[in-house]
Amino acid sequence: MNVCVTTAFDAGYQEMGDLCAEALRRYAARHDMALRIHGSLPDTGRPPAWAKIRIIQALLNEGFDFILWVDADAVVVDMEPDIRDEVRDGKDLFLVKHVLTVHPMPGMVVTLDVPNTGIMLLRNSDWTDAILHQLWDYEEYVSHRWWENAALIHLMGYHRLLRRDALNVPDPVVLARVRWLDPRWNVVPDAGAPVPHPIIRHHTRGASRQERVAAMRADLDQAMARAEQA
Repeated sequence: MNVCVTTAFDAGYQEMGDLCAEALRRYAARHDMALRIHGSLPDTGRPPAWAKIRIIQALLNEGFDFILWVDADAVVVDMEPDIRDEVRDGKDLFLVKHVLTVHPMPGMVVTLDVPNTGIMLLRNSDWTDAILHQLWDYEEYVSHRWWENAALIHLMGYHRLLRRDALNVPDPVVLARVRWLDPRWNVVPDAGAPVPHPIIRHHTRGASRQERVAAMRADLDQAMARAEQA
């Protein structure tokens, strides 16, 4: 099973990207996987987050069996779990969905599933190729605050996340090819209930860019220390 681990970032994310890349180098070496670090982004005419679609498409065209995409603000903190152990027949997209709890009115609690494209494993298949093209074609989400993640949410049918007046209509045809990963594969600190024993910590939140960088650096230092003791 030929897996390529990849991330990408531009100069504005250099500090975070370098920390992410160092963790990915160690993870790819630990599991004998290919590695592609993109220190610049292709010019897509869209916000930077959309570049992941073009990068993943290019890597799939190179012939890799799977692409493991990791956003540049994430750090692998446990090098031992092998993402290939998560692969199942008949599934082409593997990612985490978070559970968002909202209180629309006093006494009412609603939970919503939130798919997160920050860490994804994608199989090289006709289905994946078609899905990536569909995501790109959702131009109404080009400038949405969740960018390509919003496009995938729409495609899956989780419309309530995008519009308060909409109803969720999960698409069984799409979701049949999706496997939800254990939340440990994409842990967003300080978002929801704590997740024990994270594999990847995804620093999407923080009062400042430097605080996020500091948290990532601390994660990487701990991961390296743990690996040396193993």
